[in-house]
Amino acid sequence: MGRVGTMGQVGTSLLRALMSETAKCTYKVILTVLTLLLLAIPGFLLYSNIVDAGGAKPLPPKQVKLAAPKDDNYGTPAEVSPTYPANQHSYFCVTFELLGLDPSISFVDLGFLVGVTKYGQQHLPAKYKNISLWVTSYSGLGSIRIPISVATLRHAPASTCGSGLVASQCPQYPGGNRDIICSAELDQDAAFRSDGSYLILGQAQAFPQDWYQLDDSVAVREGLDIDGTHLRSSLLMMTRDESFTTTVHLDDKSLHDWSFQHQLMFTVRRPLRVVLYTYLISSLPFFLLIAILVRQWVVKKNMPKPYEVAFGVAATLLAILSLRTVLVPSALPALTRLDIIFGIGVTILVVGSIIWMGIWGSDDDGTADDMTGTPHDE
Repeated sequence: MGRVGTMGQVGTSLLRALMSETAKCTYKVILTVLTLLLLAIPGFLLYSNIVDAGGAKPLPPKQVKLAAPKDDNYGTPAEVSPTYPANQHSYFCVTFELLGLDPSISFVDLGFLVGVTKYGQQHLPAKYKNISLWVTSYSGLGSIRIPISVATLRHAPASTCGSGLVASQCPQYPGGNRDIICSAELDQDAAFRSDGSYLILGQAQAFPQDWYQLDDSVAVREGLDIDGTHLRSSLLMMTRDESFTTTVHLDDKSLHDWSFQHQLMFTVRRPLRVVLYTYLISSLPFFLLIAILVRQWVVKKNMPKPYEVAFGVAATLLAILSLRTVLVPSALPALTRLDIIFGIGVTILVVGSIIWMGIWGSDDDGTADDMTGTPHDE
């Protein structure tokens, strides 16, 4: 009977120990799940940022990327809407210049050049005294009206706009082909020029994948009123902004007669190399910390001590603060996509450290010593 009683006591003790370990394990699992919930906040912010930044209209299939500026000059002009056949020559040459972009307030600096073609000098009706350039937004941002005196256009050099030929440089010899479109020629021979800052749709908080878009109609009308007669014109665009890549829609003559009213639709984004570089540099502190921990644990077979992990996380936080100052332009909103990604990375490190060293590595029975590499007394 005594032996049976002893065995019963041992079984009871084992059962109690098992129940105690089960309760302890359950408690740790609950703490782990609650700690992992900390990732939900930055994760939801990243999801919202991606969804909110997806409002850019896709450009029609016929599009072209504007040439980058060279030697402090404009890039090669793109013919958004060139001239029609010989019986439908353009009277005017309208060129839009992208001068710069302010992401903090979504304003774009645009220059307007208006020139008269040789055909326009010869065939523009003498009754026209004034014309107006109208830029009407498809996004409800208001209209722009620029009045122009026809007398100014008649006495200006004829523009080669709308020839259908584009060259990256002006002809270097006197007998060169003057039908070649050149940014310098457009800028010099324009009879009328104006510039201004205008509101543009954009999502600056998506940095470094932020975008800015303008979707307007452009028309030259006789007189100063919006109901004036439309006059045939050609539309070109060029850029002087080196910080962004601009893709512009090209009018498709097979679908619509664009000689009287043009669609000016362009999207401005950061170059792909800038986006990749930003993400690469921002991820280096995390990769460095993970590489050190893996080397310590896997290669040297030595579990990192809690204070080593804490120092590593703290060093990563300091590196992130420095990188954020360098990578994110000061003109952008306070919380960008890159900031959220930084936050997710820091949260993963902190949550992982808490789970690894705090929840599963802190037992009173010496498990913590085993994990930190402290030897036991025999």
